Amino acid sequence: MSRPSLKSDAEAAIKGIEGMERVDNQIEVLPPSPSDDRLRLQLFEAIYGYPSLQRYALPVNKAIRIIVNAGHARLEGVVDNEGDKDTAGIRAKGVPGLFSVDNNLQIEKQIANRENEANMKNLMLGGVVLLIVGILSFVVPVPHREDHGIKIGNAKIGVQTESSQRLPPVVGGVLLAGGVLLIAMGSKER
Repeated sequence: MSRPSLKSDAEAAIKGIEGMERVDNQIEVLPPSPSDDRLRLQLFEAIYGYPSLQRYALPVNKAIRIIVNAGHARLEGVVDNEGDKDTAGIRAKGVPGLFSVDNNLQIEKQIANRENEANMKNLMLGGVVLLIVGILSFVVPVPHREDHGIKIGNAKIGVQTESSQRLPPVVGGVLLAGGVLLIAMGSKER
């Protein structure tokens, strides 16, 4: 961001959301630089003017964000494939006057794969937990407390009973089956 007023405007907008208690505004305000402004425009034209990358300029698609600071450019965002990432990097590196270009573009499929791996690990972890709880349900009794009382006139006589009993075997069986199922789902080949 190259206009300091936008940083404070963004923070004010977030603070105005009901329930928002604190805002840690880490928006980087770039120093004013006619040279960086010229490079941003040239990068915009080099990337978004290239036929295979023009779709990223449409507001309904993901955007390639161009950040220039002191002659160093960074490309951020998500693209559809490795070819688009490489093309954007090559087009950016072809802009004269840049000292460096960091191509930090992410590929959508790789992001989805990382999320899928995390989901698979969570399924396996949930399965292990269910297995452990299922096994424990056959061995460890569950404590149970009940209050009983009788009211006679203004007086109340109360008795509190405590007992421990194991869960019915069918509950343990369901927990074990659920654990095995989650582990099987979590260990499927991607």
